[in-house]
Amino acid sequence: MSRSFLSNEKLEQGQSRLKAPVEIPDGETRREFHFPSGEFSDWLMQDLLEEWQKDPDFKESNPILIGSGARRELAPRSDLDLLFIGPEDAVRGFVGRNQQRGLKIRARVPEDLKDWTVGVEVPDILALFDAKVFVPEKAQESLDQQIVLLEKRIPKERKKWLQTIIRERSDREERYDSIANVLEPNLKYGPGGLRDLDQARQIARLFPELLNEKDQNSQHALRILSYYAQYWTTLRQKLHMEGHGDVLVSAAQFDLARWLGMDHKLLMKEVQRGLSRVHFYSTWIAEMAKTSPKRRAQIAKQKLETRSQALRALKKDPSVLMQHRVRQELDRVFPISWVKTKARERGKYLAEVLKPGASEEFVMAVFGSRLIDRLCPEIIPLIGHVQHDQYHRYTADIHLQQACRQFQRILKKPGRLGVLASEVRNLSTLDRRILSWTVLFHDLMKGREGDHSELGKKLVKSEFAKFGLPKSLAEEVQWLVEHHLALSQAAFRRNPLSPSTWFGLQEIGAEGDRLGRLAIFTAIDICATNPEAWTNWKARLLSDLLKAIRSPSAHAYFDLQKALKKQKIADRSGEIDPVLVAKIPPQILAKDLSEVLLAKEASTQVFAIRRNEIWIRFHDAEDRPGIFADYVSRLYSLGLGIRHASVQTLEGIGVYDWFQVSTKKTAKQIQPWLQHGDFKTKPAPDVHFESVTLVSQDNEEWVFSFKGLDQPGCLSAAAFSLAEAGMSLRSARVHTWGRQVDDLFHITPKGDPNALLEKLRNRFVRS
Repeated sequence: MSRSFLSNEKLEQGQSRLKAPVEIPDGETRREFHFPSGEFSDWLMQDLLEEWQKDPDFKESNPILIGSGARRELAPRSDLDLLFIGPEDAVRGFVGRNQQRGLKIRARVPEDLKDWTVGVEVPDILALFDAKVFVPEKAQESLDQQIVLLEKRIPKERKKWLQTIIRERSDREERYDSIANVLEPNLKYGPGGLRDLDQARQIARLFPELLNEKDQNSQHALRILSYYAQYWTTLRQKLHMEGHGDVLVSAAQFDLARWLGMDHKLLMKEVQRGLSRVHFYSTWIAEMAKTSPKRRAQIAKQKLETRSQALRALKKDPSVLMQHRVRQELDRVFPISWVKTKARERGKYLAEVLKPGASEEFVMAVFGSRLIDRLCPEIIPLIGHVQHDQYHRYTADIHLQQACRQFQRILKKPGRLGVLASEVRNLSTLDRRILSWTVLFHDLMKGREGDHSELGKKLVKSEFAKFGLPKSLAEEVQWLVEHHLALSQAAFRRNPLSPSTWFGLQEIGAEGDRLGRLAIFTAIDICATNPEAWTNWKARLLSDLLKAIRSPSAHAYFDLQKALKKQKIADRSGEIDPVLVAKIPPQILAKDLSEVLLAKEASTQVFAIRRNEIWIRFHDAEDRPGIFADYVSRLYSLGLGIRHASVQTLEGIGVYDWFQVSTKKTAKQIQPWLQHGDFKTKPAPDVHFESVTLVSQDNEEWVFSFKGLDQPGCLSAAAFSLAEAGMSLRSARVHTWGRQVDDLFHITPKGDPNALLEKLRNRFVRS
């Protein structure tokens, strides 16, 4: 963006000259304004002209104004588009002196003075229709002759020129299809901006038969385009005066809203709504030009006498032309009185739109035609509603449109969801029906005061009752709307393998069929928020969370939770080692936890778990350094091999260590020996490990790993070595896999971890 061509003095004058738009008191519900853009553009042009007339080469170079200046849409930082038909020396002198002044002039000299379109691109050719001469006695006749020649070429060239315009428009849409352009729209190049407006007017000039004065629909479209051309130009002029460019940046939005006398959010809503309207009508004009007269006539004659006919017409032909036709008939076929009084019929048509298996083109057409406003009036406040974050790519109403669209897409091609494809294939007819309503209703209450999920739940209840839909369906859609964010928060913001994550989902009822539906909806919601946000990584996280919740380990935690509830003690299941939860039956574990909570003294208990599986539990209300080594020493001294160990210190319980031992003795034999037996403590054996490593370290804990062949007393030796070093054990997990041991010790930091590591390696690892 070039700097302003106004001097500092003129900039100050411009601040007072550029008046705020004046609201038109036309009695309509929609606010409309008179914009001063044309007058301000004239003032800017006059200022330039006064300076240019002082230039010795101005008249001789014979400049002709094209572009935004000629259309009365000039802004202080606009490029200055000039066509010169004077001598080359005069043109060079005039342009050079003005460029030295800092003016950004886009100068063009015709290759052929008899045909100014030779070697010229389509936009500049069509710009001649709006051209303004500065020296009429020298240039007006020549310009008039060129326009006559141009009009003669139109019948032969207009289809080719139309293709060029549409191609540029499509490329531009793709460039500006981003989150950034929603939060900070580009008023010139973004969809629905000034470039779209200008191209629509150019197409209308090329195809005058499309927009005749007697056709109310075409005149309505032209009025909308004219209104927003002034609106966007005024905003752009104000932005330039404040030192900004063509982008309605966040820093300028609040000042601009105050200048217009409105709330910031209302301004952005109006801007987005306007961009959407301009984009629709400019697209409609382009499509009209592309379509054959026969097809246009067929659409014009399409019967839309009844609501069913209108819906069938969109289903059969979801084109922008049919969308426009339905738009024009909304007030007659779907009047507001019908919306307010015929809820059951409205629900029937809405169900047809949302029906699983409907074409995505049909869904998009219902939104594009604004028929959705009559079938679901709660969406109207969301039109243009900007969600001010760096995640939502669309306005709130378009997000719901995209959610409905993505739902139909994934039903046809489940592979779009990657590893979650099987979840889609397993959906029942009822699952699909529940999801079809949820994709529309989940965000309908955005922008209201209060939790939109809770408000959405209430809306579903009231609307479904009016629609006459089954209560069971309403309850499932209510649940999904209320909790539609739960799984994304659990999968992407919490540890999906943590029992506390599983419990949180279980508490809200996310299990069984509900869990599967919630997972699919979560993926749809992400795709509808920002397609680039849906990645293989997110698909994998969701899939891993589903597997974890459905796994035997999770069910063991859920069973333990129920068992603790039966024992009438507070739920501590989320704190228990997963290995312990998986190995010990929930009834035994819950009963034991209830007993140790009441215990005043240290205790030891031996359990026979399943066949030939002996577990020993040690408990002491007070932890102390070396206590784990003492437990291991007692087991080793009794000749009990340790297969697995779960070592924890729990708040309010104390030391709570479990050991699975290998022995031929029974639980009844072991119990008295551990509690009352008089046995000689064996010294720690001389063993070695294949590796001792420092797995991780931070200010909270160090984690050491001991790996190697299973040997009698190897755990005892490792425990004693840590105790001798004065280390306090936070937790441990001991595994014996066949002939291999894999022991992890989590200890409280003390001293130098690398020094401890070297000491342990010197003792246990043989080179």
